[in-house]
Amino acid sequence: MKMCLFHILPAVMLGCACHVFAASDKDSAWAAEATDVAVGLNSSKINGPAEVLRLPRAVEALNIDFFEQGKTGPSKQDVKDSREFWYVVNVPIRIQAKGRNSSNESVPARYVRELGIRAVLLVRKPKSKLKETKNKASREKDAYYILTKEFTIADVPMKRAVKSSAGKDVGEAEVQLGLFVSQASVYAMLGASSESTAFSGNAIAGYAVEATFKGESCREISSGKNMRPGETSSSFLFSSKLISEVGSRNWWSSSRSYFETPSAELSCISETPYAPFYAPYYPRVKPMYGKPDAVSTGTTSSPESGSSSSDLSPSSSSSSTPTSSSSVNSTL
Repeated sequence: MKMCLFHILPAVMLGCACHVFAASDKDSAWAAEATDVAVGLNSSKINGPAEVLRLPRAVEALNIDFFEQGKTGPSKQDVKDSREFWYVVNVPIRIQAKGRNSSNESVPARYVRELGIRAVLLVRKPKSKLKETKNKASREKDAYYILTKEFTIADVPMKRAVKSSAGKDVGEAEVQLGLFVSQASVYAMLGASSESTAFSGNAIAGYAVEATFKGESCREISSGKNMRPGETSSSFLFSSKLISEVGSRNWWSSSRSYFETPSAELSCISETPYAPFYAPYYPRVKPMYGKPDAVSTGTTSSPESGSSSSDLSPSSSSSSTPTSSSSVNSTL
């Protein structure tokens, strides 16, 4: 009898442990795919200037000795002497998602199938460019370029389950969006002089991110902090002078008439030579290589027109600033 108990007790304890482990995972409390998504800047990651990295030349990751066998084209030394560089501006965001489990209950979602992204970047003009237009009537806005990039990210996994500001369980992921700028685009904005090397965090005056899910604008995730004029949960300005001038204007939405648009372009990683090397550091762009898919633009409702509510994230009432992404995407 004692021997039986000796064998049974560990089995019971092991069974309890397995049950506790299974209960803590609560896989049944998760939905496989998101039906409701909210997006916002990850303000906890924005400390000091914007994060701008000068990337090593992609050719340095390749074995260029192979090409020495050819009779035409650049030599190994020509390649080494090349001054073609790229830069990347990393924009930190948070994504929260929930869906429906097998019991049709609202639960955290394991992943987001596709998310349309519209990213906006403000770049300070160099002093040489300002001299051309500087006069007494010039405004702070005249000192910046604005660039916009639209692309789609796919199969974004949620890393953990958290409580949304509405007190609901949601899946959450903290990722960064890579906005790539070629050397040619830097020259287009800052000129061909040595000033072109000044493309750094201090050159970025602000950025904003608008997201759409299944053709509808995503609700913003509240940042939990007091907003400055001209700032929302999905936009940030680094220039105090610009903040005072912009006020409550949605500068990223009315960009075409408010800031100058240069010939320079933003690229997502799929359009750069770095896609095979740095793709794991960013959400997967669709497609992984080449020109990104067109983003399905959601309809935007103004605060005056009102919008329905969602328990994923509260409306932008946490900020008195009206936002262009205040409409709700919810199938719940």
